[in-house]
Amino acid sequence: MYTKTFQVVQYLADTLESYVTSGQLGAHLGVSSRMILRYIKEAEALGKENGFEIRSYKGRGYQIKITDQARCRTFFKDMGSHAGSQGDELIREMVRRILISDGCKMEELEELFHYSRSSMSRITTLSNSYLENFGLELFSKAYTGLYISGNEISIRDCMYHLLEKAGDEKIWDSLDIREVPEKDIRKWIGRCLKKYGISAKEKEEQQFFKYLAITIKRISLGKEIYFGYLAHLDGKEPFKEQMKTTRFLLKKYFPKNRLEGECMYLTLIWMQTLGGNCRFNQIDEHNLMFFHGLVMKGMKKIRNNYGVDLSGDEALVNGLILHVASSYGKYLVHMETENPFYEELQKIYPTAYYYAIELAECITEYTKQNLSVGELGFLTMYFASSLEQENKIRKFKTAFISETMPGAARLLKSRLEQIYAGLEVLDIGEAGEGNALPEEADFYITMLPTGRENVLGKEVVTVSPFLNEKDQMRINAALTRLKRSGSLESLCGRDSFFLWDKPVRKKGVLTRICDLMIEQGRLKEEEKNAVMKRESLVSTEISPFAALPHCLIDGESFFVFVLMKNPVPWGKANVKLVILGCFKRGDEKIKEVLERLFLMVSDEQWINKLAGSKCYEEFVTYLKEFDGGYLC
Repeated sequence: MYTKTFQVVQYLADTLESYVTSGQLGAHLGVSSRMILRYIKEAEALGKENGFEIRSYKGRGYQIKITDQARCRTFFKDMGSHAGSQGDELIREMVRRILISDGCKMEELEELFHYSRSSMSRITTLSNSYLENFGLELFSKAYTGLYISGNEISIRDCMYHLLEKAGDEKIWDSLDIREVPEKDIRKWIGRCLKKYGISAKEKEEQQFFKYLAITIKRISLGKEIYFGYLAHLDGKEPFKEQMKTTRFLLKKYFPKNRLEGECMYLTLIWMQTLGGNCRFNQIDEHNLMFFHGLVMKGMKKIRNNYGVDLSGDEALVNGLILHVASSYGKYLVHMETENPFYEELQKIYPTAYYYAIELAECITEYTKQNLSVGELGFLTMYFASSLEQENKIRKFKTAFISETMPGAARLLKSRLEQIYAGLEVLDIGEAGEGNALPEEADFYITMLPTGRENVLGKEVVTVSPFLNEKDQMRINAALTRLKRSGSLESLCGRDSFFLWDKPVRKKGVLTRICDLMIEQGRLKEEEKNAVMKRESLVSTEISPFAALPHCLIDGESFFVFVLMKNPVPWGKANVKLVILGCFKRGDEKIKEVLERLFLMVSDEQWINKLAGSKCYEEFVTYLKEFDGGYLC
């Protein structure tokens, strides 16, 4: 309903005390003054039923007058979301048009959608933000016009999402398929299902039908599929049999095409939608060796980058091997199983999420396809389970500085072990020989005041051998400080905070932040490339309001905070806050920092506070306020 009409009403409402001319409205909407008169009439009609009037003042312009606050408020709430969805539909329709014709001139789109050149330019910018979610990009070329570039499997994934809500009866028309009769394809699917004795659900059959229709359209445009490593899937008899059946179908309509990649692609789609587990997805010993190596490669990356060795966790390793093996076909064709817990997993287990990204990078090296967020979520679940087990048995370590009172030390050790199940007491050292102390201790305990607050960079806590209430308070405070590595305020220095008011695309935001850090000498060019690579692997929005792109560096860990006046489309979110995390390899304290950051940005109340900051001081005040609440 009347997207532009609502934009007229919205513009007048935003300038309630001023007069707005037809020329101003035309410039805002990118249409002629004559078209504005039409939209004004439609707005007047809307106002009669929705609590407002559009008033015209000769020589001055238009104003809106609210006549019924309640009805008007409801109208803006309902129409605001509607206009947004209409805008999304326009973008999706434009992308669809370009893909099914393999290019489209700007003039054709202007005529089709009745928009001016300037308006279409804005829409193409928004379309690029939509395409970024699939690793695609919109380009313009002389004589060809607009075209979409990227991995062919990603293009088909995008086309599937564009058609996801379309009914089967509309697919052929939506894709403008003329080379192949729709009824022939439906008969072929029916024969295959009967041949293999498959009783398919309607949803599964529709899913395969859409992928097959998209494949036929892309072949007709001269496009081809190339695959990553198939992990010997193509050597299985059921796989080869289905490939042969698929090749027979496609050769009938495209006799001159090679079709090897297309047959593999459609067979993999068949496996995931209609094939069932029994025929295709059996995992033999040879394949298990491949998947074991793949998972262990991921474990090695986690050990090198985060200083955590998970390779000894047999339950984790074996679970991941079987999961990756059973999901490998989906990875190859970028299919996604919906994971409703993805956002919650990010928030509660940020460390597990980053470990999953390391393994996902290893998988992508073979498949040449990025994992969907849903599939990344399933990997995160395995790491989260492992971390839960680790947290149950994790102990902080301490050591006594003095051994001059061995009896008192034994008494104190006994008291500590009795009261603190999560505290391990190491061998006793000597006060005067710091190097003799066990360095793996998280803090040190002494019964004799040493005059020093820390030794070897670790806190020293003075207690009595009886470990009375005050002593326990000192131990508790030390353990709390260990669990919390610094304030959030300390993460955000003046040179790490920026307020940007110009609209920028995601890629531009990342490039600009990284370039600023390179100028400051805090980031290297190869580390900037790592940020971009990880963002292309998986979009890093961590809530509907914030994104946390990241990379691993050799220097000390740091964060950069960027507040955006204009929200930036970022995956499935429109983010107001971008936090670039640069983590030192092996930094064990980063886990706790990430948990607190994720907790903060997942709360709309805190994001709105932070996003409303007008300067650095105000932003830091809110960080302090959050830390204060966190401590309670």
